[in-house]
Amino acid sequence: MLFYLKKKVLELGIAPYDERDDSGDLRYVDFRFSVARHELSLTLVTRHASFPQGAPLAKALQQRFPFITGVIQNVNENRGNVIWGNSFRTLGGRDTIMERVGDLKLVFPAGVFRKPIRSRRASSTTGFTSLAALKGGETVLDLYCGVGPISLYLAVAARASVGRRRQRVVDHHS
Repeated sequence: MLFYLKKKVLELGIAPYDERDDSGDLRYVDFRFSVARHELSLTLVTRHASFPQGAPLAKALQQRFPFITGVIQNVNENRGNVIWGNSFRTLGGRDTIMERVGDLKLVFPAGVFRKPIRSRRASSTTGFTSLAALKGGETVLDLYCGVGPISLYLAVAARASVGRRRQRVVDHHS
């Protein structure tokens, strides 16, 4: 798949971004795989909002690889090597991917922080409950939880569950 992606990027004339001289457009490609559904979501991080090659690239990828269920564009117009910008646009398919943690079905939008969920880990959620030894009156605090699959799973055995995802720090003085 990577060779095909590279070939299509070259065919469509999509130039890679070079932060040294702020040229090009394609900054990063983010791949997200759903173990539960055996599908892939691709996010193309671009330097500019205008990306006319995006829809043809999405169509070609989805025709060639049916397991690619979504191709999304993220726009990061800032100079430097920060990955994510604030703007997302669906180029083809869905803009989310679903994963399972125990009995929970979690839907992740592109760009959201999530820890990889492997089938081993998904089946070990019972272990989290055992380790926590919750009696029903506790408050669970899950720091740096992303969308919080562990705290969501533990919430059914606790009085309350609070998740705190990592906040993006922006330095406006640089």
